[in-house]
Amino acid sequence: MKRKEKPLTPEELKAKLIQQSLPNWLHSEPHLELIPSPEGIRILPLSSKAESEILVVFLIDLTRYSFEIVMESIERLSREYKGLPWKPVLVTDPKYLFLKDGHFYDRFRSFKTFASIPLLLDARGSWFDHFKVGDGRILLLRRGIEVLQVPLLPGLATQISEMERALQDGLRLEDPGLPLFPIRPQSFTHASDSRILEPRDLTTIGTWMSTPSSILTEDSNAQITFPFEGTRLRLVANSHPNSREPTRFVLTLNQEPLPSAHYGSNMKLGEKGSSVSEVGKNQGLYELISASTPLRGEVRIRFLNAVENPVILYGTRAA
Repeated sequence: MKRKEKPLTPEELKAKLIQQSLPNWLHSEPHLELIPSPEGIRILPLSSKAESEILVVFLIDLTRYSFEIVMESIERLSREYKGLPWKPVLVTDPKYLFLKDGHFYDRFRSFKTFASIPLLLDARGSWFDHFKVGDGRILLLRRGIEVLQVPLLPGLATQISEMERALQDGLRLEDPGLPLFPIRPQSFTHASDSRILEPRDLTTIGTWMSTPSSILTEDSNAQITFPFEGTRLRLVANSHPNSREPTRFVLTLNQEPLPSAHYGSNMKLGEKGSSVSEVGKNQGLYELISASTPLRGEVRIRFLNAVENPVILYGTRAA
């Protein structure tokens, strides 16, 4: 007869969860974990900060323009609430292959606080599923207890202000006379998402294979087309791990080369005036259009060497 295992003490359970979740936390020790309880799923604090301070948790897709707005907000809050008992935490869904490569995160070095913000890769999808994240969500936790939950909606200004108000309320519970900045209407220097296209939203030409979150091709006649309206366009993609070199492509807008005045940072001028770029293994986000006035029409991307260098697409982001 198999001997019944002795239940773990709370301390043993916490130690086990810390050990299990350690590989999924970047920039810090593990702070939080979701566990089942008789009352349903609950948040278990794993660190002294989570047990004693306010954590502002942003559940967000790092490929969206809205992530840059969140980082801009965190930078401001870090200045204005410096030295106070609170901390931002980022949670993201690692459904993109490039999130497993440390080089991807180099693109966020322009934000001084990024390298010190705890970042949880939600490997099992439990956070995103439980909180029904959708376009993003903000949680405010005081000593591990949820006191605010708001969705990240287009523009983000209202939700950031609502979160900041709850943050001030929580800080004043600890220190009733705490002098704090008045909450001001939010404005941001970074662009907001206007349209998110998932792989299923792209019109494909040639031979493509699909997964729940991506499409893949090794067809050198492969193309995608999609409608675009806005000033900025970003491709979310990476070349296949077996690719020997980057996957090159040509982009047109309304069947014409994109004027160079509208090039994003990853576009360049090719032969005969064509607009060209390439997808590598770890960059993940490719800035294709950056225009001073809105553009509108059909974007077509034609891949040139996918037979030797297959490419994986996760969609596009427009702003």
